[in-house]
Amino acid sequence: QPPVAALDGLAVLGRVLGSIRGKVTTPAERRITDYTGVDVFIPGTSYVAKADKDGNFVLSNVPVGTYKLFATKPGVGSATSTASTKASFPSLDAPM
Repeated sequence: QPPVAALDGLAVLGRVLGSIRGKVTTPAERRITDYTGVDVFIPGTSYVAKADKDGNFVLSNVPVGTYKLFATKPGVGSATSTASTKASFPSLDAPM
């Protein structure tokens, strides 16, 4: 039977889902101070996150696996990176 609870992952209809958390950064010579409006996404999917002012983002409910991420902001540029999702399931003590 598939797991029914998860810390960083979620089981939905037998598919294990996780999250990709990260931070968008720029090289020192192109440093920007406000990352609001940066889109982080997995091409060819509907998984998109908006970075906050500090560049933090979360892509939620992504099937476990390794993905190429793209980040883009109009007028600033774009970048790619690779990230993986993992699901970790808690132990459950249930005395009977």
